[in-house]
Amino acid sequence: MVCISKAKPNECKTPDLLIAPRRPACYLQKDDPKPEEKPILSLLQQSSIVIDTVAAPVEWVYGFTFKVKSDGIITKIGMKLPVTGTFTAKLWDMDENKVIREVTLIGASVHQEVFEDFDDVAVNEAMTLGVSITANGYYKISKADATPFAFPIQTTGTTILSFHEDKLSDIPSGIFPLTINQQELSPCVDVVFIDQ
Repeated sequence: MVCISKAKPNECKTPDLLIAPRRPACYLQKDDPKPEEKPILSLLQQSSIVIDTVAAPVEWVYGFTFKVKSDGIITKIGMKLPVTGTFTAKLWDMDENKVIREVTLIGASVHQEVFEDFDDVAVNEAMTLGVSITANGYYKISKADATPFAFPIQTTGTTILSFHEDKLSDIPSGIFPLTINQQELSPCVDVVFIDQ
């Protein structure tokens, strides 16, 4: 501590003011916000992958199933697409096969992240969750060595279990996409997860 006193130098016995040294910027106070994680879009940052962009003539439904590693909340659903337009994204409770949240996302520019807030959804590690989007364009990533992706894929706060895709016309309404693809992934939809 630094002593400020009206006394002579080196006579700081009863300080008038004590100044605490600054805490490092990385020090988190109890009420500091926790970091947000976007686990699916992080797949676009992997090394040794090939990224293609595809504009499809028909709508497809793409989705990932995942688990969180600790209790927390999901606060947003979002997307990043190589096309513009209006898209429907859904957060799923895969154990109950039901939609927890559904949002409309408007992409005014290509390759831009767009996230929509909603009332927080409390999640825990026992739940199997899904996130999906219906779109007519997507990113297609594959491994440079042409081997399949090995699931589960670990991120900081989540475990990504699988990738699913189907033509919208091939699946009944209200169903998470059924076809699993490990060779090519389309990480176009995501959630914001905050652990508690």
